[in-house]
Amino acid sequence: MPSKFLIPKESHSTLDDVKQVADPVKLQFFFLFGALFLAVFLGSVDIAIGGPALDQIATELGDQVLLPWFGAAYTISEGVIPIMFCGSLSDIFGSKAVFLVSFLLFEIGSVVCGFATSMPMMIAGRAISGLGGSAILPLACTLVSQVAPEGTSAKYIAILGGAFGLGTIMGTLFGGILTSLWSWRLCFLINVPLAIYVFGSVFVAKSTLCHWTQ
Repeated sequence: MPSKFLIPKESHSTLDDVKQVADPVKLQFFFLFGALFLAVFLGSVDIAIGGPALDQIATELGDQVLLPWFGAAYTISEGVIPIMFCGSLSDIFGSKAVFLVSFLLFEIGSVVCGFATSMPMMIAGRAISGLGGSAILPLACTLVSQVAPEGTSAKYIAILGGAFGLGTIMGTLFGGILTSLWSWRLCFLINVPLAIYVFGSVFVAKSTLCHWTQ
């Protein structure tokens, strides 16, 4: 496996030369890792954040008979699609590109839910969110394994796992607070500003940081 940090290989390189190359790369790595951490956190929060708002959603949108599909649509799309996203498409287009597409789908689904005017529209938004959200954690782990310093991948992947667990726990709390103090729609729209940072950080990640398409 090639070195993750671009250290000059010329024999006459000095220690200062090494630092000048390594330090910016380290900064890029931690900036990118922070974005991936936030992406995993947002994806896991979304799993449970809508739970406390179900009564208000059903009251406002009607069609309460369809309410069970609020969770089912997310679970089905989350469980069926990851094999294709994390496997075949990543091999063809690269992990970075597939991560960006999946995260964009996740956010599109959140926006659809936030502006839903009917229960079928809400269910469609949850299905889209599940479709994109299913690939966030595995692809984030893949990207970290490609950019982390030698021998540290497991540590950073474990941190991403912690982000997922934390988000799952906090999702219900956030959903209850937002629904009680403001509106259930914020449960789905509040992550959009943070998502812009995540998408931009991954999108502009320098190709010199690692071989993204490998």
